[in-house]
Amino acid sequence: MYNPTRCREHLELGKCPVYKPDGPHELPDKKQKRLDFGTQPKHLIWREIGYAIFVSGRPFSLVEDKHFRKVFQMLRPDFQLPDRKTLCTTILDDCYEHVNGQLREKLDGTRYLNVTFDESTNINDDRILTMSFSTRDASYYYDSELFGDRRLTADEISEIVVKKLTSFLGPSPDWSRINSITTDTCSTMKAVWRILEQKPMFEHTFFVPCDSHGLQLVVKDLINLQAIKPIFDAAAAVVRYFRSSPLQTAVLRAIQRRYYKSIARSLEQVWFAGDLSIK
Repeated sequence: MYNPTRCREHLELGKCPVYKPDGPHELPDKKQKRLDFGTQPKHLIWREIGYAIFVSGRPFSLVEDKHFRKVFQMLRPDFQLPDRKTLCTTILDDCYEHVNGQLREKLDGTRYLNVTFDESTNINDDRILTMSFSTRDASYYYDSELFGDRRLTADEISEIVVKKLTSFLGPSPDWSRINSITTDTCSTMKAVWRILEQKPMFEHTFFVPCDSHGLQLVVKDLINLQAIKPIFDAAAAVVRYFRSSPLQTAVLRAIQRRYYKSIARSLEQVWFAGDLSIK
């Protein structure tokens, strides 16, 4: 309970370590500090908002959501959130340039680089050739090239590889930094290796087949063995059945919970070429 007499005695008798009756004093500020964005430029705050949305895969329309905007109004009423158009143009470009600059700084400081080229598709199913770099720490996607309906030959792919690496290394390229080049093991890529091996700038470079792609081909060949194929086809049929029937999947999970207390997830599925699966 608050007692003014004891409080006065506490101060006047000099028992308080902060208050001194015969000298200047300042009581500690116990009030909660107000969150303040004022020390950061607006474009940096917008960049972090962009990262939060892009990295987490949120829709661009989030910045126009009334509840999202209300949070920022409560934190700082005078702060202006970007609209959707600004987010997907100005802020997206700024985030890209910022990340690209960090990546270049990381790669420029790495003595030896391992390069991977892979033919793939993007989110629009466009055919692309991607280039990524591997260091001691991690792998980094760097660039991709659309080639649409073109059927790329080994000579054309070799030209693309040289062009991309020349652009990356700059006007005075140090080709000794390219330690290895990794691709899949198709016949076209093997032909690319033979072409690049004849070029002086790659005389020190290792050409490495992709282990994952090789293992996938090995497993695919094993599945087609007569002793294994019937068993695998039966297992794949069971998997397809439950994947196509939400009701039967729910029944299966209820049975699993009843007998195993939790849904068994120890047997992971690895999918190959559409509906093929291995348990």
